[in-house]
Amino acid sequence: DAARGELVSRAMRSSSDVRALEQRSLAARAGVAAARATWFPTVQMQGAYIDRGRWAGNYSAEWQVGLAMSYPVYTGGSRTSAMQRASADQRAAQAQVRAAQLTVEQQVDQTLAAIREAHARVTALQSAVAQAQEVERIEQLALDVGTVVQTDYLDAEAKLYSARAGLIQARHAEIAARVDLARTLGELSRDWLARNVESLR
Repeated sequence: DAARGELVSRAMRSSSDVRALEQRSLAARAGVAAARATWFPTVQMQGAYIDRGRWAGNYSAEWQVGLAMSYPVYTGGSRTSAMQRASADQRAAQAQVRAAQLTVEQQVDQTLAAIREAHARVTALQSAVAQAQEVERIEQLALDVGTVVQTDYLDAEAKLYSARAGLIQARHAEIAARVDLARTLGELSRDWLARNVESLR
């Protein structure tokens, strides 16, 4: 969806591995262009200003301009080999970029799934805690009027504590998942922790 695409784009921009491999891909593309340029003739232009004269005077100056073009007719296959090597290097660099991008996408998907799972557990355990609190309250009232024994109340109280412990663990898991997402996006910092962690508790 749009939210996931935005998160993936932000993670791509912040990934040092992706940026480094993209620069390598650009260098490989330049290598292909350089190898392709060897198939074109080389043109050189030369110019000179010559001041001629004799002991007796009669100085005479002139311009000289020359144009030279060279093209190797036979190179023993070196140009073809260089072109093939450059093309192979470019394909390898592009494949590495794509692999790094897929890794970033996978990291984003995994952290989003972990956040959704942890948040669902938090929601479910909040309901469980509310239900356990009500059961514990009813057992306390029943114990006060003597309709139940103390062990029934203690059992209800133990279930309440267990539900609360599970809720705390689920909240911590959600916080950890959101921290992982922030690290994947390159946004994890002390300021981020100060702004976000307290609101997640």
